[in-house]
Amino acid sequence: KNYKVVITSGPEANETERIKRILKLVKTDPINLAGRTSIKQLAILAHHAVLFIGVDSAPMHLAAAMNTPVIGIFGPTGAFVWGPWDNDLDSMVRQYPRRNGLQPSGKHTVIQRDWECIPCGKDGCNGSKKSRCLEEIEAEELFGLVENITLRKSLYTQSKENAPLLIGFGKAQREEVL
Repeated sequence: KNYKVVITSGPEANETERIKRILKLVKTDPINLAGRTSIKQLAILAHHAVLFIGVDSAPMHLAAAMNTPVIGIFGPTGAFVWGPWDNDLDSMVRQYPRRNGLQPSGKHTVIQRDWECIPCGKDGCNGSKKSRCLEEIEAEELFGLVENITLRKSLYTQSKENAPLLIGFGKAQREEVL
């Protein structure tokens, strides 16, 4: 299926510049809202999206809170604590029981390397500020997950026929009022 992709990020220059570099590589024409959405606007966008794809961040948790299926991209943090919460599952059941690896939980899926060093909780490998466990997740892996998730019945519990697919980059959005 062809989705209309919406890309978001925080307003920081390093995030918006990264989005510009990514947009030069894509063959489609996504809607670029990088650095231009408030938290409230992001919540509305997430509510109407068919799927959210993004790193372990506030926008990922916001999308999950809006009952939008999430593909959460995890690196050095533990999904067993920080994974996107499915509001429809029993809150007393641990939603991500494994230490790492690919883990579906209700309408959400966490993608994370199944490496012995994960989760390490560090800000990059060997003090580098770059996490191999994040950088080595390939786009093809995400495409496969999108295909699988869009086939799940839970995705169609709400009528979202022409809804966008939301991709969130960065840790935060602007907090100004609509």
